[in-house]
Amino acid sequence: MAQQTTCADENLPRLPLGQRLEWLLARQGVLFALILAAGVLCRLVQYLWRTSYWHDESFLVYNVIRRSPGELIGALDVAQTAPPAFLILADLLTQAAGESEFTLRLLPMLCSVVGLLLLAMLARKLLSPGAALLVTTLAAFGPTLLIHAGEFKQYSSDAMSTTLLLAIWIWPAKQPRHWLRLLLLAVVTAAILWFSETMVFVFGGLALSFWLMHRPTPGSIVRCAIICLLPVISFGILYLVSIRHQQYGMLYEYWDDGLLDLSEWYTAPVWMVGRVYDVCNYAAKPFGVVILALCVAGVRGLWMSQKRLLAGALVLPTLLCLAAATIGRYPMDGRATTFLVPGLLLLSGFGAASAFRMLSRWERGRQALLAVLLIVVAGLAIPAAYRLFVPRARQHLRPVAQYLEQHWNGEDQIYVMGNGYYPFLCYWKKDASAVHPPFKELPDDQTFWMVLEFEPYGELDDGIDELAAADTAARRLGEFRVEGGWAIHFTKLPTETQ
Repeated sequence: MAQQTTCADENLPRLPLGQRLEWLLARQGVLFALILAAGVLCRLVQYLWRTSYWHDESFLVYNVIRRSPGELIGALDVAQTAPPAFLILADLLTQAAGESEFTLRLLPMLCSVVGLLLLAMLARKLLSPGAALLVTTLAAFGPTLLIHAGEFKQYSSDAMSTTLLLAIWIWPAKQPRHWLRLLLLAVVTAAILWFSETMVFVFGGLALSFWLMHRPTPGSIVRCAIICLLPVISFGILYLVSIRHQQYGMLYEYWDDGLLDLSEWYTAPVWMVGRVYDVCNYAAKPFGVVILALCVAGVRGLWMSQKRLLAGALVLPTLLCLAAATIGRYPMDGRATTFLVPGLLLLSGFGAASAFRMLSRWERGRQALLAVLLIVVAGLAIPAAYRLFVPRARQHLRPVAQYLEQHWNGEDQIYVMGNGYYPFLCYWKKDASAVHPPFKELPDDQTFWMVLEFEPYGELDDGIDELAAADTAARRLGEFRVEGGWAIHFTKLPTETQ
């Protein structure tokens, strides 16, 4: 690397806000450890709540529990996309420990914990104490990383993989062997692509920043191209055996907001700004404006301090993802961009340090900035603490499925309303042909079961009209209800009594 990136020489200025702030910063090691412990605790408690699968999560669970490892490579059921190594590892865990939420969510939870610890260490190496504490707090309590730590989706592994590649690129204290580091990065990326496909953007950004920040010569271009062949070949094989089979039209429709409509090309500038803001907001909802402003300040600070290689490493993966979204190849929207969060959080840390430095002669400006950052920290930490006592759940169909397995006569058909069809199937161990998605008209069966799902402690949204129709034309024989799930056994009334 051309610039030294081992530790930022900027320090947050001493603020005359009382001795308490100075006392805290002087003991930043203790604070750092407490924040990390709290972040790990939030992830562990969310895992131990063992909430039922929600509908989006259940799509992937359905594939793992009903397919062999070899069948997890290529096209998946329910229009799902996921890296094959991630799915195969999850399948091996289920074979060893059984099919349960604990087993399937173990891998995402561990990835989230490792990613948090690695990002925190990276922040301490690169940033001043105050800025490192900020980044660690955002990563520990940010809702995006917390939510994905407790669900069976690949997004936690995406974030961890990004942090790992950034650490390989940035970590060494001495920088003389640039090409050896690029080679190590290429080897690791070639393997990790099968675990996290989005690393193609991260490696591309890191390699491009390396090439742009050095004076390219014919020899260096050839050397760089040869090194980059390894991940390129790996990604090509991955594309042929898996990715190309997971290009579903309905997914492009679902992610429509994250893809530029080329027929309205003149809206591209506004659309791009909106996409970048959306990614920043996803990193620390609902404080996207603050994160975006800090990232802009971070780019400026790194550029002005001649740390352009580091600036490129943190910015270029986002720009490559934006370019892919512009041509309609990858959505820049919501959870699909979780892999960008670690880089943006580090960039926001540089931005905070740079902003305090720029405000070194304006006391009230520093106080205002500190107040904003404290509001952001409190706005993330308080909801995270709340979830230590109240689980984050969208539906709760596990006990409903268990109840029906005990009371089902083997003949009655089961109709699952709303988004509960696949979550219910993930728990149903008997004849799956008896389970059906929502009906539009009352079924012809004389007796049948209706299953409804809703957010715990919330109100029933899906299936209200169908339930009213069933209550009009049929009589309830029995029912079972918990917070988040409801099963009702109906028998049709004679036509003259309806």
